[in-house]
Amino acid sequence: MSYNRAWLHGNFSRDIVIFRTVQNVEQCIGVCSVGSLQRDLLVGNVFIPDDFYCPSDLRRVFSDARAHIMPQLNQGLRSLLLNVTSDLDIAAVDGGVYVNSAGPRFETKAEIRVMAEAGNVVGMTAAHEASACQEVGLPYAMLCVIDNFANGIGPDFDLAMFHKEQARNLGRVERIAEALLEMLPRVQLVDRIVHAKYIVPVEPHNTVFMDHALVIDAGKILAIERSTSVKYKYAATVEQKLEHHVIMPGLVNAHTHLAMNHMRGLADDKPLAQWLQEDVWPTEGRLVSPDFVKAGALQAAAESIRSGVTCVNDMYFFPGATVEAITQAGIRASIGATVLEFPTNYAANANECISEGGKLVAGDYGDAGGLIKFTWAPHAPYTVSDATFTRLRDLAKETGAKVHLHLHEAEDEVNSSAAGEGPAVHLSGEKSRPFANLKRLGLVNESLIAVHMVHLTDEEIAQAAEAKVSIVHCPSSNMKLASGFCPVAKLLAAGVNVAIGTDSSASNNKLDMLSEMRLAALLAKGVSKDATVANAPTALRMATLNGAKALGIDDVTGSLLPGKDADFIAIRVDGLEVAPVYNIISHLVYVMDRAAVTDVFVRGRQLMSDRHLLSLHEFEIKEMSTAWSQKVCEDAVTDPGTPSTPAVHV
Repeated sequence: MSYNRAWLHGNFSRDIVIFRTVQNVEQCIGVCSVGSLQRDLLVGNVFIPDDFYCPSDLRRVFSDARAHIMPQLNQGLRSLLLNVTSDLDIAAVDGGVYVNSAGPRFETKAEIRVMAEAGNVVGMTAAHEASACQEVGLPYAMLCVIDNFANGIGPDFDLAMFHKEQARNLGRVERIAEALLEMLPRVQLVDRIVHAKYIVPVEPHNTVFMDHALVIDAGKILAIERSTSVKYKYAATVEQKLEHHVIMPGLVNAHTHLAMNHMRGLADDKPLAQWLQEDVWPTEGRLVSPDFVKAGALQAAAESIRSGVTCVNDMYFFPGATVEAITQAGIRASIGATVLEFPTNYAANANECISEGGKLVAGDYGDAGGLIKFTWAPHAPYTVSDATFTRLRDLAKETGAKVHLHLHEAEDEVNSSAAGEGPAVHLSGEKSRPFANLKRLGLVNESLIAVHMVHLTDEEIAQAAEAKVSIVHCPSSNMKLASGFCPVAKLLAAGVNVAIGTDSSASNNKLDMLSEMRLAALLAKGVSKDATVANAPTALRMATLNGAKALGIDDVTGSLLPGKDADFIAIRVDGLEVAPVYNIISHLVYVMDRAAVTDVFVRGRQLMSDRHLLSLHEFEIKEMSTAWSQKVCEDAVTDPGTPSTPAVHV
């Protein structure tokens, strides 16, 4: 006789199924009689423990005893036990740490004190079956019934009552066992269930689920179900209840330069060309190295996680160092193989850039288990020649990688290129607008991620829509550098996929996608003089799904749909500054602050819990940032070309 489920028994006289006689067991539920270690655990109490505990000095108590391997409770089965006892109106004490012991039972008060001092002990069991489950790798859940007293039966003890309660316990356990064994074939064990007040999936558009749960298994979204019904279908290893939160897809920062976090606030209040030539490029020339890049990218990744960002599209030197940082952080990313014509610390020319980029795109630096994709990232038309653009066009086709570049960011860039001369003229013999030149070269297609696109004609907007170009709007950076306003309303009306990016901390000066989303929505209304443009659901889509679409990964992330990766965040929405909540999507766009982001997940892995980073060490990152800022300041003092900073009087 064989079973695929087994019910384990302890000291009960009546066997249900004995573990040792069962073959091919998939799940085990343990039931043992338990000796109480605290007086308030009365006969008849049913306990569903959190875990087992073995005191470090167990062998000193009994020198001839050998401790079992400690079993790991399967939280999915444990949650089922809780559901069943609730449905049967059997009171169960939820929680407590139990001692799993071998050899003679711990019966004396001295022995009990040893264990009680070593942990939060509420019971003990000779759980031989549990240890056997652990040894063969079987899921195990424990239901403990208090039916005796480990601290001894005194002369006044009511033995008749004790036997009566034992018999009652046996009946209750059998009822639980029968209900559980009947339920198990219908219940799927999963990794995690997260309940929330609101779930905003982004797909379908403008949809809100209230009092629902996100079901996650093997890093993917399995289902979105009503919280009241999910327990009859799934049991999870981890179950979270976020009663004051909204769950939404992780934000996608579709354009940034992570390592430039080192230059946050280094130079402000200057136009783009002056800012680049006087401040950014000289600083990079002095300091940029793989160590510089990795440290800056780690800090930026930490800031991104704490801001609810689960995916970034990065462009910078030494991209292999960024891959290392991203892999450590655990977020999703698209990393650009940066290409420029002129010499940098990274490469002497475009050929060397492409050679290094080839290693990146080939995966020589790793891909974090598929979480990292790659792009060809020519910096801009005024730093990359037609010949190089043509090579990158062909490489993009060969490798399937997208092309990510700055385009039509400033009016000087467009006008100089059209005139064939000027401060930001493109490196082409053509007297044309840069977009037109790229179209001539064959780069205007669905593989193009065009960042900024501030100065556009109606014809260029139509061409971008027809070619299925993705455009990344960076409102804060554009405004701070006085570059102009991206015509978001016209782009959306034409059907262009518009995503949102922060740009770098050097030009923003923060990687705050919630703020960026709000600003993008407001600017679109103000520029177009139409309050209906870029409404809240559309703005939310721009900051999530549209970004994923621009990167070519909208089939796996950007929205909460069954089958997609579990990339999501939780935002607390019960603060004084938030109340009242009439429309949660409106609140996400126009009200919420990144400090309200509490939890972040990428492919089901939790990267932040209640504002605490789990994959990165905040203190170490702060120390690294301080060390690099000192280097920046030292160079600023010794280099006369570095802009002056305010005098600080101590």
